[in-house]
Amino acid sequence: MSLKPYQSDVLDAFEAFLRAYREAGEAAPGSRHASREAFEHCTLRNFGFRIPYRAPSALAEADVPVVCLRIPTGGGKTLIGGHAIGRIKHSLMPAGHSLTIWLVPTDAIRAQTLRVLRTPGELLHDELRGLLGEVAVLDIDEALSVQPAVLDSHDTIVVATMQAFKQSDTERLAVYRPNGALMDHFRGVDQPGWSLVEALRLRRPFVIVDEAHNQGTSLAFDTLARLDPCAVLELTATPDRLHQPSNVLVSVSASTLQTAEMIKLPVEMATHGDWRIALREAIARNAGTLRTIQTPTAQRLVDLAQTRNPLGAMPI
Repeated sequence: MSLKPYQSDVLDAFEAFLRAYREAGEAAPGSRHASREAFEHCTLRNFGFRIPYRAPSALAEADVPVVCLRIPTGGGKTLIGGHAIGRIKHSLMPAGHSLTIWLVPTDAIRAQTLRVLRTPGELLHDELRGLLGEVAVLDIDEALSVQPAVLDSHDTIVVATMQAFKQSDTERLAVYRPNGALMDHFRGVDQPGWSLVEALRLRRPFVIVDEAHNQGTSLAFDTLARLDPCAVLELTATPDRLHQPSNVLVSVSASTLQTAEMIKLPVEMATHGDWRIALREAIARNAGTLRTIQTPTAQRLVDLAQTRNPLGAMPI
C-alpha cells in the first residue's frame, strides 16, 4: 500500500475507535453509551484529554457512532475514506460483504469520486481491490435497479450527493419511492416499502460523508438515520462547530502534510498579536500571485499591500 505514515496513523486511530466501540457495546448490551465511551477513551489517547462526545439526536437512540477525521485539503481524504471501508469491514462487518454509502456535496465531487473508484490505474481503485477483492461502484441511477446478487457477492460502494437523499418531503426523491426493480431485496420482509432507502437500510450500510462541514444540519442527520447506518464517518478539513459540532477523532495539521511532502508550495508560519498585521504581511508576501488573479478584490488587495493602508480602510 502507498499510504503516507500520517494516513496510516489516522486509519489506525479510526480502527482503534471501532474496536473500543464494539467492546463497550459487548460489555454493556443495550446501554447506548458505547459511542461516547469509545470516543472519550480514544480522544484521551489521541489528544491527551477527553473530548465530550456529541451524539446527533437522530442517531442517538440507536447509538450509531459518528466521528470525524479532520484532514487538511490536499491530505488525501478520498484515499483515507476508501481505506476506512476496509477498516470498518474488519472491525464491524467480519462476515459477508460491506455496503458503503459515500455522500458528497456536489455533482462535480461525485463525478471525481466515481472516477477514482472505478478507473483501473487510479490509486484508490487498485488499492481497494487489493484490500477487498471484488468491488462494485454504483451511482444513484444504477443503485435504483441493483439486485441482491450484486450486494451479496461484492463489497459495494454507492456514490451520491447528499441531495439525492436529503429532503424533508421524501416523496419528491426517487430513492424513497416504491420501486418494482428492487422487489427481490424484500423477500421474507413484512410490509416492505420497496424503495431504495429501505433496501439499503436492510443491510445497515457504512456511511461516509465527504466535506461534512457542508452537511451539518438536523435534516442531514435525519437523512442519515433513514439509512440505519452501522457507523458514520465524516471527512473534512473544517469540522462543523455551529450546527452539529463534529466529533473530531483525529486532527492532522498542515505541517504534517508538509513533512509528508503533500504540500507542493512553501508554507511560512509566523505569529502576530494583531490579525490585521498578519493579513497585511500575508498580502505583501503574495502580492505577485494576487496580480495574476484578475478580479477587483485581488487588485484591491495588491493596492493595499503596496500602500500599507490601515486594513480598516480596505473597501472589500
